[in-house]
Amino acid sequence: MDTRGTGKKIVVLGKVTGHYGIKGWLKVKSYTRPRDRIFHYDHLVAGKLAENEPGTRVSVEDYRSHPHGMVVKFAGYNSREDSQRFLGNGLGIHRLQLDDLPEGEFYWHELIGLTVENLEGETLGRVQSLLETGANDVLVVLPLEGKNTSREWLVPWIRSAIVNVDLDRGRLTVDWDHGD
Repeated sequence: MDTRGTGKKIVVLGKVTGHYGIKGWLKVKSYTRPRDRIFHYDHLVAGKLAENEPGTRVSVEDYRSHPHGMVVKFAGYNSREDSQRFLGNGLGIHRLQLDDLPEGEFYWHELIGLTVENLEGETLGRVQSLLETGANDVLVVLPLEGKNTSREWLVPWIRSAIVNVDLDRGRLTVDWDHGD
């Protein structure tokens, strides 16, 4: 959701997927690693964050691991009816709440949307998402709109393939042949 320098202030870390019991608890799909990291912030913002609405500030009263995700209890929301408003909402934080990373490391949300070009200067497309494979992460690169291809590239996030990441210019250079 957020890329530094784009002006977007909320980083989406998860989504409320359903109720859990009758005392206001909610099921949450966390996008963080480890998955309970989503609840380690002073507060979260809940809302239709993809639409960049301001959302509702909530504090975590309690949380637990659940076989299919996490469950959370927000302070002040003590019944199913109270917490109903959060169903389907994104959960995020203000970008300034993120820890600074060491030089050369990036949050996934910073990479999504970057234009990808190879060493020959050819534009391959834009980073659509990332996949966690267990061995290494993989960039999913889709062609830019108007390009005469529907090809998708899967570029491994490894030192030999990633040449340069320029967040300020919104560009990622890879040592990767388009293979047409």
